[in-house]
Amino acid sequence: MKVRLVCKEVSAKLTPAMIYEEAIRRVSTLATVHPHFEQWWLMPSSAREPEIPMSDREQIITRIEARSAYFDKQYPGTSSLANHSILLTNAPDEASWRERGSVALSIRPGMGELRLEINRLEQIYDSPCDVMWGVLKVLTSRPQATFAQTHVQQARGGERRHYSSQLAVFQHRDFMGWMGYVNQPVSAQQIPDAARIERHGSGTLILATESIDLFDAHSVEQVNRVEIAMAELGLLAMRGAGLGG
Repeated sequence: MKVRLVCKEVSAKLTPAMIYEEAIRRVSTLATVHPHFEQWWLMPSSAREPEIPMSDREQIITRIEARSAYFDKQYPGTSSLANHSILLTNAPDEASWRERGSVALSIRPGMGELRLEINRLEQIYDSPCDVMWGVLKVLTSRPQATFAQTHVQQARGGERRHYSSQLAVFQHRDFMGWMGYVNQPVSAQQIPDAARIERHGSGTLILATESIDLFDAHSVEQVNRVEIAMAELGLLAMRGAGLGG
């Protein structure tokens, strides 16, 4: 099972040095969730580039600047500060990267977005729901957070299923998926089918189901019911106005 958590925030145009400091803050909070998230490296953009540990501030800032310059050259006229971003992983080499789930953490302040992707989640972690809930909690802990969604992909036999494109209730609205965050108060009475509702800062964390299985009709139906309730409360934006799938 591949899981991609997408967190939306108020966008901020940060310099490469500020991007680095922001990344340090983010991975420091992730370190509290699981030992696999205690160390991070800048992900290389090619096989010829080495992984750079987060402790190497100058090298990482230089790499962010170089990648931004390349992007500016490819797409002239766009804002350099908006293009600054960083892509991290929690492993220093290919073997341990695969062993830990091929994790990728993308931080794009100019786009107002963070993405954490983990492959083979249920094989690597004894309590996959608890790990993802912890990740969701720390990545939405700042007041700038506005929305979060969790996309799940699963394969069984020769069939592959994608929640957002195949199983979500609404094709014209955002989906929440397995779990997510909204930046306003929500009660369990308002979304009775949710497995867990937890106030978080000025917003709310929502867990649709403890265990998600895209090949189980009852599991998918529960997620769907939660999304229907969220839509009725105005918590799922129309496509084009918020996150896409």
